[in-house]
Amino acid sequence: MTREFTLRRAVRGDYPAIARLQTESWRTAYAGLLDAAYINGRMAADLQAFWAEQTQGGLRFQIVAEGADGGLLGFVALLPKADGPYVDNLHVLPAAKGRGLGRALMARAAKELIELGENSVYLTVIAANEPAIAFYESIGGQASGPFADAVFDQQVSAYRYDWTDLPALAAQAG
Repeated sequence: MTREFTLRRAVRGDYPAIARLQTESWRTAYAGLLDAAYINGRMAADLQAFWAEQTQGGLRFQIVAEGADGGLLGFVALLPKADGPYVDNLHVLPAAKGRGLGRALMARAAKELIELGENSVYLTVIAANEPAIAFYESIGGQASGPFADAVFDQQVSAYRYDWTDLPALAAQAG
């Protein structure tokens, strides 16, 4: 089966599209999990500001999934933290879910981390985000928590998911 998308490293010119993609993803994924006034109000501006800040030289790498038409379908963004590489964001457009993009993005991130000499990666997820939790568990993530966290200024309960076998995660690409 031929992929309907290609993966590549993001460039700064992608950040406005990444902000729009993340906004669309959050409106679907976080409906009922974050305050509706935030989702329908300030959220888009917060995400635009976050990604505009990254154009100033943020210390992370991003991988995007690009459709045949050149539009972005998904992305993963990694951030170095004291306790290891952190998946700061993993988002796929709601209309593009179910095509293997999230799995492919995580597998590619794992491959790149291996090349950088890393041996693990982790992320946090809102505890009530059952579809994301099911996905992370399907690709081998191990949960710990819950713990109190914040998404911008929204207080949430979250879990931490760890992958300590990056070769196994990298093999998820299929």
